[in-house]
Order: sequence, then C-alpha cells, then structure tokens
Amino acid sequence: MWDPATATRRRRRSRLASWASIAVSLAVIGGVLLWAQARGQTPVEVLKARVEAPEGLLACDRASRSRTVRLTATLTLNGGTGDVRYRWRQSDRAPGAFTTVTVPAGQETLVVPLDWQVSGPGRTRLTGTFEVETPSAQEASASFEYTCR
Repeated sequence: MWDPATATRRRRRSRLASWASIAVSLAVIGGVLLWAQARGQTPVEVLKARVEAPEGLLACDRASRSRTVRLTATLTLNGGTGDVRYRWRQSDRAPGAFTTVTVPAGQETLVVPLDWQVSGPGRTRLTGTFEVETPSAQEASASFEYTCR
C-alpha cells in the first residue's frame, strides 16, 4: 500500500544522496586536478648569469682606510620552481659557503648582492665570481679596481 509520508522520505533521501554524490565527485576531480598541476610544474632553470661591479678606480675612505664595494649577481630564470644553490668567490679570500634559495613558480629573475669590504694600502684589481652549483653549473664574474694611499 502506498504511504505518502514514506514516499516523501524516500525522495528526500534520494535528493540528499544525489547532492552528496555530486559533492564527492567534485572533490575527487578537484584533488586530481591539483595533483596533476603540482606534478606538472616546470623545474627552475638558470638561463643566464650576470655580475655587475662599479666602474672606475675606487678609492678608500681616508679615515678607515677601507671601502665597501657592492657587486650584484642577476640570474635570469625560466619561471619554474625549485632550488638554486649558489655562492660568491672573492679573489682576495677563500670561497664562501653555498646558499640554497627556493624559487617560486613564475619568478624570472633572482638578484643576489655582495657587499665586499676591502681595506689596506695600495692599488689592486679584485674579481668577484658568482657560482651557481644547481640546477646547472654556471658562473659569471666582474672586476673592479681599488686604491688606498
């Protein structure tokens, strides 16, 4: 025998089950899309490395008999994501330690400054070399001339 109350409950359960099924399906599809996007990200690549140093003869401060010289390394990147491992080498001392930076997706340049403290009397030509170890080995350098009397 047909009962109107039972029929109404069945329709409600049927609608609820339909909405739940749709919600679960959308969640699964969204998860798969996010996973595919994360797996398909391009790894970072260094396309070009350039180092700039000030031009001309750089004189020291007479009181401190020293000067800070800023060199700037600029890396051109492919917009991918991942780690870049690098270090500065200065011609008047032992190489520094490697540093690792994680580059987010979409970043196309990385700028790394070096404030080089130079001191002492005389005239010398110094070279700063920026060395990329990973994702692929590259280096670039620039020189400057320092004097202190």
